[in-house]
Amino acid sequence: YHSNGNYYLVTKSTTTPVRYTFHTYNTSPEWKKVGMGSMLSSMVSLLAFDPVNEKLYGMTQSSLKNIVLNELDISGSRPSIVKIGEIPEIYTMSINVRGEMFGIGVNGELYKVNLANANYELIGMTGFVPANTETQGTFFDPLAPDKMYWSANFSGNVRGLYEIDTRSAYTKLITDYETSEVLNGIFIFPPNFIEGTPEIIKDLELVFETSGSLTGKITFTIPDKTPDGTNLTGGVNI
Repeated sequence: YHSNGNYYLVTKSTTTPVRYTFHTYNTSPEWKKVGMGSMLSSMVSLLAFDPVNEKLYGMTQSSLKNIVLNELDISGSRPSIVKIGEIPEIYTMSINVRGEMFGIGVNGELYKVNLANANYELIGMTGFVPANTETQGTFFDPLAPDKMYWSANFSGNVRGLYEIDTRSAYTKLITDYETSEVLNGIFIFPPNFIEGTPEIIKDLELVFETSGSLTGKITFTIPDKTPDGTNLTGGVNI
């Protein structure tokens, strides 16, 4: 996951006993490894960072059908893992700029998970079933918190990048991968926007007066929130 100019990942050792280790890379101005350590006593299969409360979350295995949502603290030499609750098994987890977590289930379900108590809601079916033997990756557009991207891997070596509307679970293909790439840990660098910047326009439409006409009308709804969900107030000059 990426946070405050740093990129974090977990590796698994090939020795016995097995160790899981956090690695830290600084991403500005160049990628540079700046930290290594923070051993984990149990496997954390997924990581996601909440930019609202600036907390790290990860998944550990509970049973064959459920996994555990945990809050992690990697500030010390020995990370603490605090159990929040069990949820259905998911292959990905990502948190948008509003602090909302979403994950994709074993049959292509899109779940929304409450980070405070692990209560979950089935938003809908994506229409695609991820392969259980391959790594899956999801990430959000910082300027479009309802838009989640899925670097998906399916059976038969079928892979591609998909876009998911987290309000409905509607999923569409952006592009197939030309070869057998398996991409995970993807993120979009957050923009340096000033406080109060409105979120992007979602319903921009150009309607020409007649077929072949060079004149028409542009319509859109003026955003009333910032990307993190804060309400905007005041007038708009056009």
